[in-house]
Order: sequence, then C-alpha cells, then structure tokens
Amino acid sequence: MRAWVVGSGLVVAVLAGVVAAGPGTDRTSFRDYRVAAVASARAAHNALAAAEFTGEAVLAKLATPPYAETRLSDSRTALGGAEERLAGVGPPDERCARMRDELRPLLARANVVLSVIESAVTEQNVADIEPVALALDAFVRAYRG
Repeated sequence: MRAWVVGSGLVVAVLAGVVAAGPGTDRTSFRDYRVAAVASARAAHNALAAAEFTGEAVLAKLATPPYAETRLSDSRTALGGAEERLAGVGPPDERCARMRDELRPLLARANVVLSVIESAVTEQNVADIEPVALALDAFVRAYRG
C-alpha cells in the first residue's frame, strides 16, 4: 500500500489498511507501523502544542476560561485519538515493538501534563508541556523515514 505524508496530516489510507489487517498479520509491514506510530506522535505533539498555546494565552489574560476549557478539551480528545491509533495497530516485528515501547511512555507523559493543565493553568504547568513535546518531536524525527 502506498501512502504519502503531507505536513503533519494523518495517512488515513495506511492506517485503515493496517487496522483492517489487524495485529500480527502479514499485511502490517514495518513501514506501515512506522507511519502509524509517527502519525500518533505528531498528533500528540500537536495536542500539546495547542494546550501550551492555550495556557500561554490564559496566563497573558488573552483567553477566557470557557475558551480555554474548550481548547484544552480538544487537546485531550486529540491525544486520545493518538493513543487509540497506536493501540489499534499491532507491531509486526521486534523493531516495531521497540518503537511502540518508546512511544507509549511519551503518550502517557503527554496525558499527565494535559490532565494537570486542565485542572489548573499555571506557569509551571505550561512549562511542563515543553519537555514532553520536545521528546515527541525527537521521536518523529527519529522514525519519520
């Protein structure tokens, strides 16, 4: 199956083919899994970037509480989608299992920082987003191919 990634967009055709194949089938290739993992990491990174931007706007008093709640909820939804994307694709080999084992903790850390900023937008909570976003960006750079 051929697929192209444009910008930070998701490759729906590849993901649909990988999910349809199911975990551990011969239709899931290293390349397909890598594309799905990178798409998940990019989506999580984008969710954190949106939350960071929202937090900074709140701290600068440029965003109302209802707006911030909606944006942070949207970030949570996007992160959940990234986690589901990764969970929906089984690694076909040991290389992919290592990739998954590297990405899962990053997604878990992203979940924690989003939970914290949703409960209270403080300078520290906003600052805590950056290291996780940088780690996700490093994952994307390492595996994007």
